[in-house]
Amino acid sequence: MLSQSQLDYFNVFGVLILRNVLSVEEVRNLNTEWDAKLATTTDGGAQGEKKYIMSWPSFGPETPFTGSLLEDPRVNEIVESIYPDGFYGISCNSSSKVGETPWHPDSEFKNFHGIKVVTYLQKLNGDNGALRVIPGSHRYPIHDEIRQIKMRKAEFDGVKREKKVDGANSETNGGLAICEVPALICATNPGDIIVFDFRIWHASTGGAYDRRLLSMIFMKQAVTPEEDDAVNKQVHFSKKIRAARAKESFGKRRSEYHPDWIANPDNDPRRQRWIDWLKQKEYF
Repeated sequence: MLSQSQLDYFNVFGVLILRNVLSVEEVRNLNTEWDAKLATTTDGGAQGEKKYIMSWPSFGPETPFTGSLLEDPRVNEIVESIYPDGFYGISCNSSSKVGETPWHPDSEFKNFHGIKVVTYLQKLNGDNGALRVIPGSHRYPIHDEIRQIKMRKAEFDGVKREKKVDGANSETNGGLAICEVPALICATNPGDIIVFDFRIWHASTGGAYDRRLLSMIFMKQAVTPEEDDAVNKQVHFSKKIRAARAKESFGKRRSEYHPDWIANPDNDPRRQRWIDWLKQKEYF
């Protein structure tokens, strides 16, 4: 569980870095599953030895350890500390990234409450693609005020395959470069975990090829009509984004939830609660 000081820090700044949550052996297991999956996932092409961004769900039998982290007690205790009234585990997604990620939040809905729990499998800092966040930008009105600042768009974000990787720092589109925006650089080592609010503004720059990211999504159980409305809007938005990413990785949309995971063979009550909610929201 998070301490009160950690919880206060997260509530104020919208981000929290937890060190050495995963062991060296666990990181090795993640990389082994990454290597096998990445070899069969890239339908979209490469630029010489430089792979484009690839993304895949981790609930299937090919990635048993990766997928298990969504329900790992160490992870769930973090989420429970933040959302004691209840939450839903939504996804466990693996990515091989390249290039820049422009400044953006993952949700624009003020009354939506969700977090990402992420871990990178390489040592990252401000020069090679570490996550950057604007602390406190999950709170209003600063969240909306940031949108008024003109920021430079990434020329290569790993998705636009027709563009070259070089020239990512071109000044042709104007505005502040990613590194010119005041931010917290979340430098991490393999085994560290970053927790951040869906509404926080975040980005990365200087990213190396095959920058490996595991991203787990959790949503707070809505307790007011305003929260329920925001959840429904976020679910609709997120489903479209994931469908687009699946098409980028596989050439067509595939199911994110493996039948074995949905079957819940151990009759785990928490997972079943999540499954029932996901069915209700038409994720399947």
